[in-house]
Amino acid sequence: MIGQVIKTTGNIYLTKIGEDIVEAGIKGRFRIHDIQTTNPIVVGDIVKLTNDSGTFIINELVDRK
Repeated sequence: MIGQVIKTTGNIYLTKIGEDIVEAGIKGRFRIHDIQTTNPIVVGDIVKLTNDSGTFIINELVDRK
């Protein structure tokens, strides 16, 4: 599923998916995969998520325009 990050707090990202707002985390690979910043995801980013037993995980950052 695809959502838009609306708020970041530490390692929790409030993400809007349609009309719903969910809390999501990220996989550690974002911190080591060609990204040098400490927080690779910022407010406004479009992300792809999965839902694993009620826990939302950000798996991919859609290219910024």
